[in-house]
Parts: sequence; structure tokens; C-alpha cells
Amino acid sequence: MDFEAVKNAMADLEEDELLGFMNELMENGGDAQKAVAAMQEGMQEVGARFESGEYFVADLIYAGEIMTEAMEVMYNKIEACVNQQLFHQAHTICRIYGSPEKITNDRIRDLCKSFDLDELNVIDEHGVIIAANDPALEGFDMGSKPVSAQFNRLLEGDLAYGQPFRASVEDPNLRCKYIGVAFPLPAKGYVQLGFSEARLKDEMDYWFAEAASDWQIGKTGFYV
Repeated sequence: MDFEAVKNAMADLEEDELLGFMNELMENGGDAQKAVAAMQEGMQEVGARFESGEYFVADLIYAGEIMTEAMEVMYNKIEACVNQQLFHQAHTICRIYGSPEKITNDRIRDLCKSFDLDELNVIDEHGVIIAANDPALEGFDMGSKPVSAQFNRLLEGDLAYGQPFRASVEDPNLRCKYIGVAFPLPAKGYVQLGFSEARLKDEMDYWFAEAASDWQIGKTGFYV
């Protein structure tokens, strides 16, 4: 990735070019923090051009909009990566243990720590959670709620299933992305993993705050 080109696209207010760079970066697993730093340098150049009279207030507003769009591209791509990672982790857990009964609560705690998971539930052949990192979820019937019941397709032949970020069935204030993977036959049951949307947003907000912290207009003002 040519980060100098990213900087110049930001400074020149080339929206399509910048978003193209960001899509390329995320597709190829590039350094997102360097890209944010390059956009920050581009914003500083925007400020310099405003001071010189080349850019006007409308250009500053447009620059902020472009930056926000670029960060949204990063957010969406990172969310897709999280989805792939969760499926990989769930497949790994199912391959290692082979059946629901072999995963105890002690092992779940270790797995959550190793895989950095917010939620891990093990569901038996009847669609009931038999082990979970949150003890309050043990005994929960997945078929009792319309949203969670969709995962029971994994008891009927489907190998994997995922949902976008949604409210938890137990805590409406907690939004998580949930995916499930079936245990290999002849075992019957599945593993469900959850990843908090707040964690993803916190990381992106941190990057955005870092990028915006030095957006300077001229020598005296700041644009945030």
C-alpha cells in the first residue's frame, strides 16, 4: 500500500480514490493504523490549504465526510474479518472436542481466554445449552426464542450458521454477533460463539479519535 498516495488522496479530497485505497487495504490485510496516520497527514494538508485560501469551509466539511466514509469502510471490513475468525474458531473447537459433552465449563473458560471470546455456548442434541461461560445461560432452550431458534438448523443438517450483530436474548442492552458450527457426525449438537459489537466499535472509535486528535487548521485552530 502506497501510504503517500493515501495522504495525497485525502489532501486532494479525492473521495473515490481514497475509498478505493481503503478497500484495497482491508482486502489485502494491510496496516490500518498506518492508513489512519496517512489520512491524518492529509487532513493536516487540508488545514494548510484552508489557511492559504485554496480551500474554504465547505471543503473542510467535505474532508470530514470523506474521512468518516473511509473509517466506515474499515469498520465494515473488520466486521467481516471478525465473522470469518469466529467461524474458524468454532470449527476448531468442534474438531478438537468432537461432541458437546466433552466441553466442560472449566474448558470453556480457557477457550474464551485463548480465543478472546465474549460468549461461548455449547448446545446439546435437544437444543439446550449445557455449558456456557455465563452460568445463567445453562439450561436455556434455544428453541424458546425466535432469534436463537434459528441456530437449531445446525441440529438438522446445516454445518454452520451466522447472524449479524443483534441484541442478546438475555440482555437487550448487549449487542453481539453470533455464529454457530455443528459438531462432526456422529455427534449431534453445536457450538455458538458471540462477539460484542461494543468491542469492535471501541477499537474503531479509538483509531478515529487518534486520527482526529491532530486535525489542525492553520497554526491556531483544530478541526474535529
